[in-house]
Amino acid sequence: MKRSHTRTPPTPALPYVEAAKMLEAAPDLAPLPPACVAALLNKKTVNALDKMRSQGRGPKFIKLGHRVAYPAGDLRKFLAGLQRRQVA
Repeated sequence: MKRSHTRTPPTPALPYVEAAKMLEAAPDLAPLPPACVAALLNKKTVNALDKMRSQGRGPKFIKLGHRVAYPAGDLRKFLAGLQRRQVA
């Protein structure tokens, strides 16, 4: 029997406004889903965020069983660190 080599489509990021509201409402220790974080980092899919994580870049994350989540407080710190005061 032949196996089909179909790939599952990548998980899209949430709409930015929805993700921003989730981050604003979340306490620092609340785990945010990868789809939310991908939207806030302007990534089109969760796969792009997965690649950042595997390369040691991106915000701190936690493992919840087999799932990955991002604490809201750590994400806020990461986003604050991306701000630039001047253009070089």
